[in-house]
Amino acid sequence: IHGDNAILNFPGVAASSAAGGSSAAGGAEAAAAAPAEPKRTSAFRGVSRRYGNGRWKARIKQHGTDVVIGDFDDEEEAARAYDARARQIHGDNAILNFPGVAASSAAGGSSAAGGAEAAAAAPAEPKRTSAFRGVSRRYGNGRWKARIKQHGTDVVIGDFDDE
Repeated sequence: IHGDNAILNFPGVAASSAAGGSSAAGGAEAAAAAPAEPKRTSAFRGVSRRYGNGRWKARIKQHGTDVVIGDFDDEEEAARAYDARARQIHGDNAILNFPGVAASSAAGGSSAAGGAEAAAAAPAEPKRTSAFRGVSRRYGNGRWKARIKQHGTDVVIGDFDDE
């Protein structure tokens, strides 16, 4: 559709192998050929990466408005800041990144043992964002949706079980 101007998820992979003729060796070869880019998406709710400076931004919706909590060097630090703000706004009904972590330790009272405990508490929801362009997770059925823009219209390529 986009020809030579297409932005590809796997730029080093030939079109024939991307269409489905992939072997184990081809997959490893494609992974080695892919350029090393910083991670753009986060597995945590309310956390994203800023394009300009590469720092992690925490934000939350309050009364229908996006409220930026702040910029952080660490993705997990941004997720903890989101949790603290979510507790302030929603109280016990807050959907948190670290539901098993007490409010006092999420606010910054972290020790070596607390860090291990926090690492064991995974995000509460399944990953909703993808590292691939044009791929997202459907909310209704939890499957991955692949789509592309064609002439200003979203064209859904299909639903898939894996990313």
